Amino acid sequence: MSSRLITGGSNIFPGEGNVGIGTTAPNDNLEISENKDGFVGISITNPNTGNNSSEGIYFNNEDGTIAGIRLDDIGSVYSSWMSIFDNRPEGSIHFGTGGISKMILANNLLETRWS
Repeated sequence: MSSRLITGGSNIFPGEGNVGIGTTAPNDNLEISENKDGFVGISITNPNTGNNSSEGIYFNNEDGTIAGIRLDDIGSVYSSWMSIFDNRPEGSIHFGTGGISKMILANNLLETRWS
């Protein structure tokens, strides 16, 4: 199987390497770039309203899904939940501003604090 480089406008979709949307020189696995006086974002849409419908972003390693953000839809088992999770045994979620953690939720329950 040969890899192909596909470019169009300011986008690049190589058979191998980094993918760029709005840039032909992406610096990461996926880089989305737009010079705009307004919001630039990513949308994930699932119009299905079934009991298991949800949307999410998951972070995986060799052991499987270790962390992510998930939104369960109104008709789902966890109706209208937004979950931010870290499944690693010693994992924690930090909320902060200015580079300082203001709240830490730890899986080992030894460190859960607010400041």
